[in-house]
Amino acid sequence: YLTVTGYDAPVGTLAAAGASLTATAPTAVNRTVGLIDGNGIVDTSTALSDADAPSIVRSAVTVDGSRVWVSGGNGGVRATPIGSTGASTAVTADANLGRLDVVGGQLLAGGIDTTKLVKVGSGTPLSSAATTALPGISSVTLTNGYAPLDLTGADFAGTGADTLYLANGAEGAGAIDKYRFNGSTWTHVGTVPVEGLLGVAATTSAGAVTLFATTGHALLKLTEATAVSDTFNVVQAQLVTAPADTQFRGVAFAPTSFSGPSLIIRTPQLDAAPTSPPNQLQASVDAISNGAVSGVTVKIDSGTPIAASKSNGTTWNAALPLAGLGQGQHTVTFTGTDGAATTSSSRTFLVGADTTPPVPPVTPTVPAHAFGAGVFSAADLRVSRGKFKPAGYPKAPGRTGISSKVKATAAFQFVGTGIDLHLAGRTDAGKAKIIIDGVVRSIDLYSKKAKDLTTAIRGLGVGLHTVQVVSLKTRGKKSKGFVVLFGYLQVIA
Repeated sequence: YLTVTGYDAPVGTLAAAGASLTATAPTAVNRTVGLIDGNGIVDTSTALSDADAPSIVRSAVTVDGSRVWVSGGNGGVRATPIGSTGASTAVTADANLGRLDVVGGQLLAGGIDTTKLVKVGSGTPLSSAATTALPGISSVTLTNGYAPLDLTGADFAGTGADTLYLANGAEGAGAIDKYRFNGSTWTHVGTVPVEGLLGVAATTSAGAVTLFATTGHALLKLTEATAVSDTFNVVQAQLVTAPADTQFRGVAFAPTSFSGPSLIIRTPQLDAAPTSPPNQLQASVDAISNGAVSGVTVKIDSGTPIAASKSNGTTWNAALPLAGLGQGQHTVTFTGTDGAATTSSSRTFLVGADTTPPVPPVTPTVPAHAFGAGVFSAADLRVSRGKFKPAGYPKAPGRTGISSKVKATAAFQFVGTGIDLHLAGRTDAGKAKIIIDGVVRSIDLYSKKAKDLTTAIRGLGVGLHTVQVVSLKTRGKKSKGFVVLFGYLQVIA
């Protein structure tokens, strides 16, 4: 895959006061990663929307099209599954990083400030990895790009790389530095000036190396005939110039083309556990081809493939049963066929310990004399008032509640897991007790200003509960009276 980065905004969009989109928050303007496969199919479904995502997003890399690592001006290196639009995961905290690459299974990152070129953790880490500077790289380096190759048989950190071409923006007006690894450190063996250098890519054949370099206005080809030597001599030629009103930046090789449809997996998300519906995997893929896609099948692990159905456009869906799968990681494989060939793409997902359908919750019956979920006036006939009398309460249904200045008890029952009781706080309010299933709570309703006071009870078992609101005919020192005004109740299912 070829990876590109950008901003989820129309071309020409600016930030406040005419600033560039780098001044916007990633939570407002998501940082987007695009994948381009060998058939030229572009997938821009991946977005970093968390506050810690890079403000200046510069680079992304993928190994197999299921996950990407992203870097930029801040936020270090972050990892996220393809198709994710949520929070990304911090891998390193290093600032001002540029190009990312995976060489021989090892994640590398270039930098344009204090970081020059580093190895990120071991392999392709997904979180909390330390960075290790490549030994021997000059401190006078601004890494605009780099191209490691295997030419001599030496091996840096298990990557197989022993020769490095580094696009150095700090070397004069720009230059390609060549380094050779000797088993313990990288040694500088030569420099070729390239004014305005912004990127470099390299390929090797029969001991020769062909370099492709970009400046803002041109794509260059540099050929080194004896690249295995500890020298750096090239023949240079300009291939193309940038079209009017455009600039070149980095340079990379196009992915290899293939026959058959391109398959872009939408669900499940990488290494995520299916949640709905229970005991079933909802599998979805976009199958895209220059010809007609005749069919898509889906299977879990080595199970029997089932036919997916086409929903609209290029999207194919299938529902696969999870019953009987063991706990842990499993693989879903999509296979698509067009008139040219058949292609497959896979993704791992997780299954919890229990793949049996959950028992649906039992909803208890609400007796006629009791309250179910909802909001009700305390003056409702299902409330036994005792010596409480109807009284105005603007927030209550019907704008009416019940009130008492003497010892009195109002009682009712409800079915639910919680309840909110709304009583009036005022200068002439007294004290009260709220008793729920025998548990007593005492409250002083005095308030300098009239307001609604809420007693919220949660975590009750599903079932029938009994509530008493008791006027005590006692008061605090500051109160002018004994009033207990019960306005309304809200039952939580």
